[in-house]
Amino acid sequence: MEFTFETDKESYEFCIDVIKTLSHGFGMSENDALTLINKEWRHIGFFNKEHVFHHESAEYFANELFFGHDSYWWLNEKLRSTKGLTPLKQAPLKESI
Repeated sequence: MEFTFETDKESYEFCIDVIKTLSHGFGMSENDALTLINKEWRHIGFFNKEHVFHHESAEYFANELFFGHDSYWWLNEKLRSTKGLTPLKQAPLKESI
């Protein structure tokens, strides 16, 4: 798979894990997951083991990418309801800059 940013071997595998999580956990095709990562992370430049992304799991970033941070995806449905939050849905893709 080809990313819009450079990676080292460990970071490449991490990105592949995010793609697999998006594919298996959210029903996205691997191609759509790759497109999502490339659009959302195109600003990175070089992604290596020192990058802050390695401080979270592939599952965390799959949720961040799929739902968006402002969705509060980490809250369960009961808590979402008590806080007046809408049900989770896929975040729209950001437009290219």
